Amino acid sequence: MTIQTAPHESHLCSRSMRLHEAPTPVAGADYRPAASRLTQPFLVFWILVIVAFPARAEQSDSSSNDDKWRTSISIAIKAQQQRAEGEVSSSLATDSVGIARPTPIPLDASNHDDYFVPIVPIELQLQTPAIQLDRLGLSPRVFLLASYQFIPVTSRDFLVDGKFVPLPANPTAASQGLGGELRIELQHQWSVSTGISIPVEIAGFPLEIRPSLDYMGQWIRADAKTIGVQIGTNALFVLESDDLEAVHYLGPRLGLETDAGRAGDTRWVFFAEGSAYFSNFAGSQRLTGAVTSGSEWARFSYEPDALLFQIGAGVRVYWEP
Repeated sequence: MTIQTAPHESHLCSRSMRLHEAPTPVAGADYRPAASRLTQPFLVFWILVIVAFPARAEQSDSSSNDDKWRTSISIAIKAQQQRAEGEVSSSLATDSVGIARPTPIPLDASNHDDYFVPIVPIELQLQTPAIQLDRLGLSPRVFLLASYQFIPVTSRDFLVDGKFVPLPANPTAASQGLGGELRIELQHQWSVSTGISIPVEIAGFPLEIRPSLDYMGQWIRADAKTIGVQIGTNALFVLESDDLEAVHYLGPRLGLETDAGRAGDTRWVFFAEGSAYFSNFAGSQRLTGAVTSGSEWARFSYEPDALLFQIGAGVRVYWEP
């Protein structure tokens, strides 16, 4: 914890403080499970798959692609939408017009809004040999898919209240901009998925239907800043705090895939898919921060809603020598 005091001026005192504060866990409740716990069912399932398929593959005709494991890499462009709620409050007055009033109003601002971002997932996939279900006329494959999701636009001002401007190194009453700001940054996103790819023909058009269950995680950082005047004085305060948390989701994904052509030992396909993720199982996943300087304080909170949606399309390349 540090306090920085601006050079003394007869009419102004400036202080700045930062504090990293972790949310207080609910007693007796593990409401922020580790990613390793969430991925345990995926690992157990795939251990059974890997043990079961080699014996079957040895008895099969190795010339058929249906009897071979498949690997692929893909790239997509998707839209991601999620609602969120944020709040910034303080004991300081940040209304540059109302400070001269007999009773200045302390900062208390909130926002409930959609958080829309484009994402670019890069995915690696492993598929088992086809499972022949002769009675159903189907030959599905089980797949495991892992992805890292690049976020071209990582941060945004989720809440800005007042005439907030960056504070100069040596603020004065004329140069400072009063207000509060809450800035959100999606630093990293990743996912693991397991499902079934089912080849079908619809009106003579070959497709693969791909239902799956996904785990998705994201690192979210929240930074809050309040610049205000102590009520009853001319002292200027700059109070800052931040929080960084991993948010975990589970949910279904449904995709459609169709051949685009071959090039040597590779097969190219186009795909489109959508997914819905839920974080309710993990309890509250709120980011919070608080900071004090003497009798003055500022705090913030940011909480993404329990639902997150993704939809998009891309190209997948299979290695099929």
